[in-house]
Amino acid sequence: MDATPDRPGALPDSGHHGSLRHGMRCNLATPALRRITVWAALYNLGQCVIQPLLLIALLQRTPLSAASYGAVMSTRSRSLSSGPYCSHRLPGPFGGPLGLSLSGFGATAAYAVIGVGVALGGPSGLAVAIVGFILDEFCSGVALVRVQTFRARSIPQADRASRRLPTGR
Repeated sequence: MDATPDRPGALPDSGHHGSLRHGMRCNLATPALRRITVWAALYNLGQCVIQPLLLIALLQRTPLSAASYGAVMSTRSRSLSSGPYCSHRLPGPFGGPLGLSLSGFGATAAYAVIGVGVALGGPSGLAVAIVGFILDEFCSGVALVRVQTFRARSIPQADRASRRLPTGR
């Protein structure tokens, strides 16, 4: 996944650079872009399935109420915004070529941390779950910037919708 992106030539001009079909062709144009697109789709699908299950389990096993769950989720935004800020400033392997893989793994592993919090239950389990939520958002923010950077470097300028769409002037 962290391989250098294959530089595709411009895709055939279909005249519909703003279409979903063209966007899919751009994102599936090379093996590296195909891997990153599949990874992003699976990650987001998994998150959409796991999150509601965790909500139910947290409400049953910790002192968290539905209203306080909303407050906890809103505080996650600090972690989500710090991830992109730090994405290219991280030291060692996190800042290097493996950064995307490590941040993606960290975001996925955060759900294991949240699961441990649910299994512990009570106030201490809630504290562990909150740490898991923070880790998830931070790593997701790093992965988001790295994925978008990878795509920006991989899709030729000629295939970008912004070059083909009218500006409205």
